[in-house]
Amino acid sequence: MIRLFIGIPLPHDFSTGLIAFQEENKFVQGIKWVPDRNLHVTLCFIGNYAQDKLAELKKKLSLIASKTNSFQMEFEHFQFGPSFNKAYMLWAKFRKNDNFAKLALKMDEDILKKISKKEPIPHITLCRFKRIEKEEIKLNFPVEINKITVNQFNLYESLLEQSGAEYRKLHEFKLMNA
Repeated sequence: MIRLFIGIPLPHDFSTGLIAFQEENKFVQGIKWVPDRNLHVTLCFIGNYAQDKLAELKKKLSLIASKTNSFQMEFEHFQFGPSFNKAYMLWAKFRKNDNFAKLALKMDEDILKKISKKEPIPHITLCRFKRIEKEEIKLNFPVEINKITVNQFNLYESLLEQSGAEYRKLHEFKLMNA
């Protein structure tokens, strides 16, 4: 079994702003920052998956990509997630996006065989924590590049190492008009 998820890779210029945000807040105690090489927008967490079914999964994902136009997503703000009162992560959240929602829900339906009742929240997980002083985080940090063009998604393997999760790209899927 291998542990899989589908994510949207970030353009370098957008990632640079997120890395600057992490640098600005690195002094806050109790935070485990996501390494810049692992930053992405998750579309679908698959979890454990039989390696011998990987070719079938890639076919399904190719079909989804071939029927999906590229689209833009706009950064909204930094926020605690999944909610302020029950936060254990810090997100770079994007504005609600119908194209993202349709794509994520399609993957839930076709790959996970489940119908989601909740609309997915487009975001990037920047860090995880158990307990921190939330006021210490500088949430009003400016991000110069606030839009990304989504023209592909990737299938990743999540390798759990002693140092934390490492993500390995297994395959990339180009969207239409990309």
